[in-house]
Amino acid sequence: YWDPGPRADPFEDLRYVWGGFSYLQDVIEQGIIRAITGTVEKTGIYIQQMPYPCYVDDIFLRVMSRSMPLFMTLAWMYSVAIIIKGVVYEKEARLKETMRIMGLNNGTLWLSWFISSLIPLLISAGLLVMLLKMGNLLPYSDSGVVFLFLGSFGVVTIMQCFLISTLFSRANLAAACGGIIYFTLYLPYVLCVAWQDYVGFGAKLVVSLLSPVAFGFGCEYFALFEEQGVGIQWSNLLASPLEEDSYNLTTSICLMLFDAVLYGIMTWYIEAVFPGQYGIPRPWYFPFTRTYWCGEKENQNINTPMSKKGNADAVCIEEDPSHIDPGVYIENLVKIYSHGNKLAVDGLTLKFYEGQITSFLGHNGAGKTTTMSILTGLFPPTSGTAYILGKDIRSELSTIRQNLGVCPQHNVLFSMLTVEEHIWFYARLKGLPEEQVKAEMEQIVNDVGLPHKRKSRTSTLSGGMQRKLSVALAFVGGSKVVILDEPTAGVDPYARRGIWDLLLKYRQARTIILSTHHMDEADILGDRIAIISHGKLCCVGSSLFLKTHLGTGYYLTLVKRDYDLSLQSCRNSASTVSYMKKTEKEDSVSESSSDAGLGSEPESETTTIDVSLISSVIFKHVSEARLVEDLGHELTYVLPHQSAKDGAFVELFHELDDRLTDLGISSYGISDTTLEEIFLKVAEDSGVDSVELSDGVVPTRTRRRHAFGDHQSCLKPFTEDDFDFNDSEESRETDWLSGTDGKGSYQVKGWSLKRQQFVALLWKRFLYARRSRKGFFAQIVLPAVFVCIALVFSLIVPPFGKYPSLALHPSMYGEQFTFISNDIPEEPHNNKLLEALMDKPGFGTRCMEGEPIP
Repeated sequence: YWDPGPRADPFEDLRYVWGGFSYLQDVIEQGIIRAITGTVEKTGIYIQQMPYPCYVDDIFLRVMSRSMPLFMTLAWMYSVAIIIKGVVYEKEARLKETMRIMGLNNGTLWLSWFISSLIPLLISAGLLVMLLKMGNLLPYSDSGVVFLFLGSFGVVTIMQCFLISTLFSRANLAAACGGIIYFTLYLPYVLCVAWQDYVGFGAKLVVSLLSPVAFGFGCEYFALFEEQGVGIQWSNLLASPLEEDSYNLTTSICLMLFDAVLYGIMTWYIEAVFPGQYGIPRPWYFPFTRTYWCGEKENQNINTPMSKKGNADAVCIEEDPSHIDPGVYIENLVKIYSHGNKLAVDGLTLKFYEGQITSFLGHNGAGKTTTMSILTGLFPPTSGTAYILGKDIRSELSTIRQNLGVCPQHNVLFSMLTVEEHIWFYARLKGLPEEQVKAEMEQIVNDVGLPHKRKSRTSTLSGGMQRKLSVALAFVGGSKVVILDEPTAGVDPYARRGIWDLLLKYRQARTIILSTHHMDEADILGDRIAIISHGKLCCVGSSLFLKTHLGTGYYLTLVKRDYDLSLQSCRNSASTVSYMKKTEKEDSVSESSSDAGLGSEPESETTTIDVSLISSVIFKHVSEARLVEDLGHELTYVLPHQSAKDGAFVELFHELDDRLTDLGISSYGISDTTLEEIFLKVAEDSGVDSVELSDGVVPTRTRRRHAFGDHQSCLKPFTEDDFDFNDSEESRETDWLSGTDGKGSYQVKGWSLKRQQFVALLWKRFLYARRSRKGFFAQIVLPAVFVCIALVFSLIVPPFGKYPSLALHPSMYGEQFTFISNDIPEEPHNNKLLEALMDKPGFGTRCMEGEPIP
């Protein structure tokens, strides 16, 4: 290897002189001459360094020759973290699966990520070329070659980011670990530099499968050629400044491009076999199957009748309408989660019809979201299947997604895009031409009531606006099947009503599956209502059908005019329960018709209430009536539906109006069985212990039944002794707020307050640190691990050995021209010496035994 500058260092380059080798050689040669000729040679020998041409001595470039690969690798470390975080965030926020559900091809998604990531890296590479050239770091190399080299590294770096992203499901964790992994893959190059005398061409090819190592080798060749003052040009791309070195810059570039292809294949395979929490995993041998490359044959059994065995335990099922085609039908669907071996869906068989909204109800954990996830392809079914528009979800999911719209429980919005851009984006995913996209954009913006926000980013919208936009996006592109998972969760009543209007407007010619915890919403919007529990279908049918077959009848509520002291204390105790438990609201008289003025009379303070008299009046007209509740100031009776058909209610209401004062009633009202009560009844029959609505409030009748038991009357008032406040979790958490006996409360101020706040903050952070294993590892263990790795790398050095024997004769340098000068030509001894040097075999001969001169 040749580098600029003479070998003039007295310690490194003149070892033959100061080490005594030249002196010993001269003594031995003089002894040989004396022994052979018998004379003492008087010729003296001295050493003089040869002259050297002008050269550039750049100390900084020498230092950078080894540091350049490290600095160039670190230059893109932040870009690597950003790319990995962006890819994983789409997976974490389920935006990726939502886009795939909306018809986006997976290859197109990856290509868009590649191009959008490559453009900034190429711009960065151009800036780096300018810095390297203008900063005289690579003054001799061609700028085009440098850009080609950095661009190749940018391509392989992006593919490496894609590969790393498949290992994570959390964006922040992926960004932190991705940068560390990227830098760690560079460290083998450090070992290769330390062992460069022992690493052959084959070993270099193997370690170059790590792209930072191949990049490091390429940077090394740039430094070597720059030290020679030549630089890398298009003409010497295949050359190496090292003797007998088969590796060169072209090899480095080709290996980086090969690594890019390899990383891409690994990303494609890992994502298909291990898609993470969301997605259907393919078998490990899927690249060798014909169906993956050629697709499934068209399903010929789309009219296969559904099996009923999955709904054997159903309580009530309405007959299927014969004049409407099913858009979605599920057949014996079973889903068992491998983690915990939990049965989420148990033999579910159900139809959803075109042009209808089907309310899909169930308690928390009933299997609603799992079923919807299976329909959209997020989860694979354990057994059974589902057909959407006549196509099997197991084999034709890509075709199904072209006509499928979905709105999950969370918003599927990009914070940096505007309202119009969201509609345009999803419409283009659906394949709409540009002219139809504009028309669809105008219609949806007006339908969701956001014309004044069309240019605003979604991050600036309120929660209700974001939710309405997410629901509307499910209908973009004329989706024939729309799945809405709790679309009105967490929105205000006004936005909720706007979503209702949107669904009713877009219902025509679509199959809409609506999951909700709002019973009034399911009752109003649902053409059919399906209730499941523990993954099984409990009942399905219209609201009227379910109320007729599962309802208990009509509720007749009578408000007492006044009541005795025992009832007064019962009312007071009820207030005490509400106050102490902090979970119940005061019972209002909303179920009565006092506001409507049905039989309202001024209250009398002297009238006594005779419940038996009231019951006798009601039983006279409706013999099958039942008293179900006598709480405080209200009486509640259940009247069967058949009595309304017989006309008994008219006579009953007339008599109640006439005898309000005699019966001690101020007003009364009647209401039908609500869907909420049917839902609770079905849930209780299926073994669900407690069912809460979306706002966490237990229904009124259930609340009263839990508070006062199943008794028809209040036997005794509640007292404080009936409650064990010591067992209350809330009381335990707030015990420290109570004042100490004998001392009043006071407020800490001044330095005492600051000290108390400081101690509280330290205690909070201590609790966080103690309970965060990842934080403990990252802050305490990880630095020590990196120090250990650095120490290990410093110890892995090649063993120090003896220098090999060197052949020392001029002939090894080939033909050469030697300058000879004779300062005393008249001296005969000098003339003889010159003749001997110039005679054959001449200057530069070698030992000729066995190697005669030709």
